[in-house]
Amino acid sequence: MFSPRHDWRSRVEEHLRAEFRERPIGRNVDDYVADVTLHLGDLLRDTTLRVRLGQEEFLAMLADGQYRSAFELDRDRRWPTELPDRARLEAALWNDYSEDEKVSSPRPLYGYLLDLDESTLPSQSILVQQLAKYGDVTLRLSPRLFADTTFTFADSMATTGSGGHPKIGPAKRKEPHWCAGFYKGDNHNFDPLDIRALDNIPGIYVEAQIHRPIHTRDIVEAVVFGPVDTELKDALNHADIEWMEITS
Repeated sequence: MFSPRHDWRSRVEEHLRAEFRERPIGRNVDDYVADVTLHLGDLLRDTTLRVRLGQEEFLAMLADGQYRSAFELDRDRRWPTELPDRARLEAALWNDYSEDEKVSSPRPLYGYLLDLDESTLPSQSILVQQLAKYGDVTLRLSPRLFADTTFTFADSMATTGSGGHPKIGPAKRKEPHWCAGFYKGDNHNFDPLDIRALDNIPGIYVEAQIHRPIHTRDIVEAVVFGPVDTELKDALNHADIEWMEITS
């Protein structure tokens, strides 16, 4: 079972308290955080858990039966220069993970939360372009994984400087918290004192950190954005997984 580091969350929360000191809004900080928590719960209620990957990687998952982290895969195939930074981040945010990138397991797996059909998003949107970097296959996953899922609004590694800056902190998907979303950064500026700053979820990357294995039986649906490779098509039909192809 994963356990977030309380010292990290305390440092994130101090940023909110500093905003209250600089810009008093006539409210108690704890009451405000309670209201934000309820509001985030409303925003996330209808989201589904998804991961993005390439067709080759998906084919490997179908053969293996399990989705693998970057630490477990061939380093030439994914992000080899990123692993040391990723390991530092995970050790900073949770008690369960090693700072040594040579330790391949346990590690969280990364996905995202969204509450709509991705094919309806404009192709030029920032979110679509960000997701496309990870591949052309979306896997929609079973809600039973929510119990072991945390989230942050925006990419946790970029936002925190690989665990060096406590701007945001992960919260459980079923127990949302202010610290998971409101921060000031270079690419986003989600005002900590604006309860509705995160309302436009379709335009925001909500990263999910999944703290348990993802097996093929956890896949509800696979969506391929582009022509499906023949080998992958045969593997999907053999695995009896519901899938669809979107080519335009």
